[in-house]
Amino acid sequence: MSSVLGKLFYRSANKVLAMRANTAYHRQMITKKQAIALYGSVPKLAAALGYKTRHAVYMWSKTGPIPENPFMKLRHELRPDAFKKNGEVRKQFANPPPVVRRRKNRDAPGRTET
Repeated sequence: MSSVLGKLFYRSANKVLAMRANTAYHRQMITKKQAIALYGSVPKLAAALGYKTRHAVYMWSKTGPIPENPFMKLRHELRPDAFKKNGEVRKQFANPPPVVRRRKNRDAPGRTET
């Protein structure tokens, strides 16, 4: 009977430790927007990571962290200057600049009203 309780306690303790490790790990991860901001555009990021097409980057989650392999490659090989020793993103890279979209000029010369 005691061995069964020991196994249950051991399993639950491992789950708690794994959950704590995951939350600490995900705090270090960066979002898709932050990764794109490091290189300026999706095609440049895809080329730096060695992807053949940019569509692999577009498949990442919009809100969650990027996959582990690209994160490790960015952190340790490509842009170690953008990360602190503990893996967090430095302040200047933490918040990407806002995207400015240009509106089409409706009053452009040569445009006629229909």
